Amino acid sequence: MFLMKFVTKFPMVFEYPFALLAYPSGTFEFYLALLVILFIYRNEYKKTKDKGSFHYDMFLLAAGSSFFYYFTIITLYSEDVFIEIGLWFFLFVSSVIFKKYWHEILLVGIATASVLSIVVEVPAIMGIRVHMAFYLLLTMLLFILLIKKWRGSKWAQT
Repeated sequence: MFLMKFVTKFPMVFEYPFALLAYPSGTFEFYLALLVILFIYRNEYKKTKDKGSFHYDMFLLAAGSSFFYYFTIITLYSEDVFIEIGLWFFLFVSSVIFKKYWHEILLVGIATASVLSIVVEVPAIMGIRVHMAFYLLLTMLLFILLIKKWRGSKWAQT
C-alpha cells in the first residue's frame, strides 16, 4: 500500500516528498495494492509444488499479521478496534486448530464482516476502512469457491 501511495499521488513525489510519506494510505491505494498482491500471489502459486499448503500458509500469514497489527494498535494506542481484533483472532486461532476446515472458517469470518458492515461500522483491514461491497463480493466469491470444493472440482485439490 505504501508503494501505491506513490502511484496515486505521483505529482507530489517531486513537489512534497515528505508530505507524501506522512500522507496515510486510503481505500483506493488498498484496492490497487490488492490487485498487485493477487498478481504476485498467482505467480507464486504457479511456482509452488505443494499447492494446498500454499493457500493455507498465505491465509495464516494474513490472519496472523492482521491479528498482531490490531493487538499492537490496542496495546500501544488504546484504540477501539475490538471488532477487527475479534474477527482476526477467530480466523487465526480457529484455522490453526481446525486446519482441515480453514476454507469454511474464512467464509464465516468474511460473512461476519459483511453482516457487521451492514449493522455497525465497516470493519477495517490493517486500519483502512473498505466498502461494504468489498465484503459482500468477497463473501459471494468464497461461497462459490466452497460450492466448487464441495462438489469435487479441481479447486478442491488445491
